[in-house]
Formats: sequence, structure tokens, C-alpha cells
Amino acid sequence: MKKLIAPIILSILSVPAFATPLSCRYAVVEAYASMKVIVEPYSFSSLTFTELNLTAAQINDLDVLEQVNIYNQLKPMTISIENAIGSLNYNIRKISGTAYEFLLLDQLIDMRAKRDQLRSCVKKNS
Repeated sequence: MKKLIAPIILSILSVPAFATPLSCRYAVVEAYASMKVIVEPYSFSSLTFTELNLTAAQINDLDVLEQVNIYNQLKPMTISIENAIGSLNYNIRKISGTAYEFLLLDQLIDMRAKRDQLRSCVKKNS
């Protein structure tokens, strides 16, 4: 019986460690993952203009995909969060009120939870 109590106590004490809130960067990644979109954590809001070391002419000479990648990396975190909230709102509205709402209820609940988490990030960053 004593051998059984120790693992139970350890498992109860370890649950709060896994329930810690995600950073805003990973909240954005999780929000996009709930919409089946893969986003790398440092593919957005990870650069400043001084770290870029490119002139406007050099940026204009790049192909469009490279320019979009640079734009995403230069975009402030609050803008990335707002974009993710907008995408979640779009997908929630697309599902809500349709015949498929009952079938996609778990996904809908998950997207709403991710949206609420992102909204708390906006309040922290404001």
C-alpha cells in the first residue's frame, strides 16, 4: 500500500506543472494548430530592423516568399496575436450555426479556448 501512495502523490503534485499557461508566442502556434495550420514558433515576430541588416532595395530584390517571411519576422507580437484571433474568429463563425456545429463541437470549444488565451495575451502586452 505504501508503494502505491507515493506515485499517486507525485502524480497529483506534478499536474500543476503541466497546467502552466503558455507564452504568447506558443499560444499563437497552438491557435494555428487548432485550425490545422503549421506555424513555427520563431517564424514570426522574431526580428528587428537592426538585426535584419538589409536595405529597402535589397528587400525589394528578394522574391515574394522571402519578402513575406521577412515581413512575418518583423511583425510585432501584438499584430501576430491579433491576426491569430482574427483567423480563429473566422473559423468559429464558419462552423457556428451550421448543421456541422454538433459534429465539430470539440474543435469549436478548443478554438474558443485558444481565442480566450490569446485575448489574455493582448491584455498582458497592452
